[in-house]
Amino acid sequence: MTSGLLVVAAVAIGTSDVKLLLAEGATIGDLEKITRKYKFPVGVEWQGVFYEDEEGDNGHYCIITEVDRSKNYLKLSDPYRKFAGVDRKIRISDFEKRWWDSNEIAIPYSKLKKLVYDRKLIFLITSKKATFPRNLGMVRVN
Repeated sequence: MTSGLLVVAAVAIGTSDVKLLLAEGATIGDLEKITRKYKFPVGVEWQGVFYEDEEGDNGHYCIITEVDRSKNYLKLSDPYRKFAGVDRKIRISDFEKRWWDSNEIAIPYSKLKKLVYDRKLIFLITSKKATFPRNLGMVRVN
């Protein structure tokens, strides 16, 4: 689990009526199924698009709210200050190229760190009563 997701997990674990579900290696089809069939927004870890504010590390989290393959776009809710409060659209092909991240993770009981790559990572915070099919590969973290 990435360092950013540790924060998400800590919040979810601290709230007794929710659970955190996580999957790596997800597909656009998975995003589409979760947002369309289950009517549920899904979190992603990716290399965000920040235009003039781009840095060497563009690792970022967003919430996918809609997938429209016929028009080739994803709609996402982005907490980045220039987009916060207004859903933005990105071409699916552009998103797929950026749907990865790397994070330095501290090795327990050591001063060493290791680089961990996350590819096509998704996460959901749901009520404990919510169910999702096993074929989505979601693993409960808390």
